[in-house]
Amino acid sequence: MATNVVHDSVDIVIGAMYQRAVILCGKIPFENLVEKEFIPFYSDKLRTARMQMLAARINDLLLHIREKLTVLNPDVFSYVLKVRAYFLKWLFIHNRKYPIDVNNHIEYQLKEYISMSQESIDSLMLKQGSSIFDVVNRFVNTVYKCMLPDEGDTCKINETTSLLDISIYFGDYKKSNFPLLNEYIGMLDQAIEPYRNYGQPFLSGDYSVDYYDHLKNRDLNDEPMAPKDVFSYLATFFANVPDWSNPGTMVNVIPTVNLVTAAAISVSESFNPNFAQDTYSGNLILSELEVGKYMSELFGWDWKNSCGIFTFGGTGTNLYGTKLALCNIDPDAQKSGTKQGAYFILTSKNGHPCHFQLCDWLGIGSDSCIEIPCNRDGRLDIACAEAVIRDNLAKGKKFLGFNLNGGSTNEMAIDPIRKIFELNQKIVLEYALTYVPKIHVDSVLGWVYLFFSNYDFDRNELNLDNKYLPKIQSLYNKVAEMKYADSVGIDFHKTGFCPYVTSMFLVRDRKDFYKLNPEREISVADMRYGDYKPFLTSLEYSRSCHGPIAALSCLKSLGKKGFCQIVGNLFSSAAYFRERLSQNPHVCVIDRDNDGLATMFVVVPNQFRSFSEEDILHFTKEQITEIREFNIGYGKYVISESVNGRISFFFTSSRSYTLPGTDIKVGTLKAYPMSVFLNFKEVERIVSEVNRSIEEYINRQYTESRFTAQKNDLFNDMSRPD
Repeated sequence: MATNVVHDSVDIVIGAMYQRAVILCGKIPFENLVEKEFIPFYSDKLRTARMQMLAARINDLLLHIREKLTVLNPDVFSYVLKVRAYFLKWLFIHNRKYPIDVNNHIEYQLKEYISMSQESIDSLMLKQGSSIFDVVNRFVNTVYKCMLPDEGDTCKINETTSLLDISIYFGDYKKSNFPLLNEYIGMLDQAIEPYRNYGQPFLSGDYSVDYYDHLKNRDLNDEPMAPKDVFSYLATFFANVPDWSNPGTMVNVIPTVNLVTAAAISVSESFNPNFAQDTYSGNLILSELEVGKYMSELFGWDWKNSCGIFTFGGTGTNLYGTKLALCNIDPDAQKSGTKQGAYFILTSKNGHPCHFQLCDWLGIGSDSCIEIPCNRDGRLDIACAEAVIRDNLAKGKKFLGFNLNGGSTNEMAIDPIRKIFELNQKIVLEYALTYVPKIHVDSVLGWVYLFFSNYDFDRNELNLDNKYLPKIQSLYNKVAEMKYADSVGIDFHKTGFCPYVTSMFLVRDRKDFYKLNPEREISVADMRYGDYKPFLTSLEYSRSCHGPIAALSCLKSLGKKGFCQIVGNLFSSAAYFRERLSQNPHVCVIDRDNDGLATMFVVVPNQFRSFSEEDILHFTKEQITEIREFNIGYGKYVISESVNGRISFFFTSSRSYTLPGTDIKVGTLKAYPMSVFLNFKEVERIVSEVNRSIEEYINRQYTESRFTAQKNDLFNDMSRPD
């Protein structure tokens, strides 16, 4: 039997003759001579041999195509043409359909003889795809789909070959896949490059996008997409993304990301560990325990007795704090539920709005969260807090405790934690409470100043600006009182230079934490591999490695001195920005002496030039409204100029900002510098640009009506609800 692959074409021609030729002699010519040896139309044995040879050739060539697709080698196309030549022969023989000429009128013959779909025909004819690699990927997938083996069919492609070339998307389990990962990161970076807008607050893009119009025209593709095409597709989603490394991007507490941290996260997540327990994540989960130790020591706690867990942002840390306060006074609530109107908890007027939301989610009720007014310095009023506590205890309610500020968003106000601790002890003794109300400090911002615990402010070895050093020292003295708290929340994705979301809830006494699941309590001294199972006490069963790895890599890469240098320089630059901006007669800086990085300021028209914050106290309601609307108009002007690339800075406006110590809603602009690249030179450049923009705004007499085409404010101030 002739089985060399060169006979494929002969087989097809002979088959075509017997299928399609008009047999004049009335019978098959030379039937006895040729049927068993040459005509696959009649001989299944010969047909099977032909198909096996072709399938082996095709399989070998597809392996070469896989390798070249992985590295995006354009030479891949030559292999495609070879595969198609063999595949068409295989296809016709497999279907027992023999065209007169296998190389011509291919589309017609595939449709008429094989009844192939137009989509598959287009793939085989190399008509589908956005790039050469996408064309090849679609072609390969069509070949695979046609040649997947039926049960008992040995003539098709090897059964280990699948529709999807997994090596392109998942690499090889027998070797490191990080070179391929790096290559893909490079591809995505190249795809994003057209959107780069260096020196501007945002990547370039079109702000007229309509979400509904975008979604209604999107369909999930049937066939796999080549990596490069995926990245080209995803690149469009990077339009309008803020560049937080740009010194002029002053929107909110969102920092420049430590690249060592970004790399560590990328590699760690590629292993897909589940931090629900150590056996699902190996020693990677030690990062959570190690960060807990470092942070406990920073807060002045005994790390052997403390306990920490990463969770879903600042709201998560506050949720844990309030949940433990509830377990502390009403352990039965875990099974029987909470009692309506039976509890109360105190928060500061400058506290985050999530303090109320989480009371709602926990079933305590948002009305159980009582807001205590603040003094002129933005710190909780102790006397008022004591009066509220006594009043509610007299009503028979149980006192959950305090949710305090460990650095408010705008002013970096830190509540007097030691005095509150003393008040708490006083209340317990006086009322003979059988429990001690818990003190949670929402320290998602202020914690970072604890790095100055061993800093010699007199020696000042990092050469921080002496003018602002006393304020940094004052901030450290305030946050040092956090050691009196029972629990704290830490956002590394705010003042820790990690990407979102990297938040940790830390408890001074691990016994408090294990009230969430008392039967599972274990000391760190007794803990061995296989014993660490956070899912038993956490809210989440599926836990990413992101937070712990991000925090640990950032802490180790920068060290205490690195954090001191970055935070010290950032604080000094922010204070210098506030000073330079206040020199503009059209600008009134609010709370100029506050300890925060944010600068709250008002831009005013000519008739209000050179007024002070104290003057606002004497303005009429109409004057306040006029200033607020003028100020909001300038804020919208900044948005317009920034998104169009005409200025290199950006900040937001808040309609609801209330003058500290008053009920006057003057509204302000807020510049929140968080870029590690901000320095005095950059401040001079940015302030000069801000001053020019204010002058232009006033000269052109911008009003809110000029921006009526903008349906919504592009940015909202999330520090307080408007």
